Amino acid sequence: MLTVEWMQRQDDHWCRLERLDLDSVDTGGVYMIWHGGDQPRVVRVGQGGDIAQQLQRLKEASEILAYKSYGELYVTWAAVPTSKRDGVVCYLTENWSPLIGKPCPLIFPITVNSPFD
Repeated sequence: MLTVEWMQRQDDHWCRLERLDLDSVDTGGVYMIWHGGDQPRVVRVGQGGDIAQQLQRLKEASEILAYKSYGELYVTWAAVPTSKRDGVVCYLTENWSPLIGKPCPLIFPITVNSPFD
């Protein structure tokens, strides 16, 4: 299993997607967006060489913001080497069944620790 450090705010709370200060995000890797509420669900799993750029686009995307009606939108991310990102995204997608996204292609999943443990 690949162990990564999932990011939270300094006070150990999850980052709210819409209020996230992207100047503090300076890594490439994988990310997860989910909504809170009575029945929290993962909305999207993704990756990028510049997570800040990805999240800037997604925090304004209507397809993501549509899930705000279920609860606050949260995000976390982790630095993951480029060579392992596809496998980690595949694992997270298979395990969390995000509401937005495609099934992962024929890529070997790389097990990673859950951000919620």
